Amino acid sequence: MKSTRRPQAGLVRVGLIFTALATALTSCAGAQSAHAIDARIDIRGLAAQQLVMRPVKVHDAEMKGMHSHSILVPAGWRFEGGVRWNPSCIDNFVTFSGRVTAPNTASVDFGPNLVCRYADDETLRFAGERLGGIGHDGLLIRAAPRRAGEAVLEVVLPRLRQSATKLVVLSADYHRAAEEAFAKTSRPLLAQQETMNASMRATGMRTDVWYHCERVRVRYVEDGKAWEEELHCTIAGFDTTMKLPTMQRTMGSWWLSDLRTMRAPRGELEEQLAALSCVARSLRPTPQWTTAIQGIQKRIAEIRRRGQLAILDTMRKAREDMRRANEEISRSQLDSWRQDQAARDRVFTAMNNSVRGVDDYRTQDGDTIAVESHYAHVFRSGDGSVIATNDPVYDPNTDGALEHRDWTKLERVDYFR
Repeated sequence: MKSTRRPQAGLVRVGLIFTALATALTSCAGAQSAHAIDARIDIRGLAAQQLVMRPVKVHDAEMKGMHSHSILVPAGWRFEGGVRWNPSCIDNFVTFSGRVTAPNTASVDFGPNLVCRYADDETLRFAGERLGGIGHDGLLIRAAPRRAGEAVLEVVLPRLRQSATKLVVLSADYHRAAEEAFAKTSRPLLAQQETMNASMRATGMRTDVWYHCERVRVRYVEDGKAWEEELHCTIAGFDTTMKLPTMQRTMGSWWLSDLRTMRAPRGELEEQLAALSCVARSLRPTPQWTTAIQGIQKRIAEIRRRGQLAILDTMRKAREDMRRANEEISRSQLDSWRQDQAARDRVFTAMNNSVRGVDDYRTQDGDTIAVESHYAHVFRSGDGSVIATNDPVYDPNTDGALEHRDWTKLERVDYFR
């Protein structure tokens, strides 16, 4: 099983492998809050040239206010967005979208996951569907992207920047190191799919998995102002071919996930990319919320196997059941969640650290945060606030302007040691 730069038509939309891999990719999905969260904190008295980031909690109203995500937001920056539920599309029923905006208008966007499917013309005609339309299941009917940047340019940007004009593509490529990291996280599923292919060989059916990690940079004009933006995402899917004596059929499904975009006024993006990357990498779903969503996904998969279609009522009951069941998450579930987040971090780390001028620091609880490389000293308090400084004698524990006295100096992570 291997990654392919040019996926062919066809992906299995329904099945255990699709459900499992889709679950892994959408475990960071999220929520839309009704109002913006102002992340400003008092930094009077701090030494000059410091970066201060505060953890902002996002809550999922559909899950009775459960804490769903956390994100580090620099002082003076503003976050808005959250978890968005879409019960009309059971393959993409919950996702996360939001924006963090700096005082100078630079911003980080977290895009919602996108799930698409397609098939050969005869199959689509039989189902009463067409390319470019919306399927009976609420999914976009669209062929898999065949080159780097195609999905971003033709699907993501028209939705994200609807009034953009004079679009210029500055670069579009696959990030091979990130793809290798992504492959490691999906290895058990790839092996399972290969086993299924061997068992189905006599039937003339074969399904292949493909995936890409993309990096696209563009320039455009929006509302009379020139912008530059860099977009990162993972795109993965299935190609399925059925060859029978009297016919051949192809079908497919693919999804775009982990969309992060970093934008600044034209000519300023390169200078601000490190700080924007720190924010982009800090988004974390909570283990309780992740486990609850995965439980709903498993229930939907079971309903499909039984041929039941009462999805909306089941989702409502599942949300309530999982909210109660996950008030206290088990240690094994927490360990599984941490392993999943660590694997995701390696993918995004490969795409950013080496070229974005940021360093990772290990926190007290074993997680990592990203801070611009030009800061020499980084501290973190018990509530998750962060201070980065170049002052060699500065100690936040003795700073009278700060509320907390539990600051710990963090060590820089060396991934090559």
